[in-house]
Amino acid sequence: MILIFLWTADFPNSSMRAEACVFNLMQTGELTKTSLTDEAKDEISTIPWKLLYGMRNRIVHGYSGVDMQIVWDTIKDDLPKLRQELRKHIP
Repeated sequence: MILIFLWTADFPNSSMRAEACVFNLMQTGELTKTSLTDEAKDEISTIPWKLLYGMRNRIVHGYSGVDMQIVWDTIKDDLPKLRQELRKHIP
């Protein structure tokens, strides 16, 4: 997730950076499913785990293509909130 924050300044103008961000979002979604127990997710119920995995599914399975505007909006609007929430629980 850190890479996403570092690379977002050039996101609209760099396909390489955009693809790297998409890959990191996909990885984040995958890790929510495979690396966390249901109990751990229940303890941090303020994070929308299903939405994170849903984004991963859209990227991996390419349902109607990936809308880069949605990806960009997620990066600039949602990731800072996610990061802040995670920092409350993970020092």
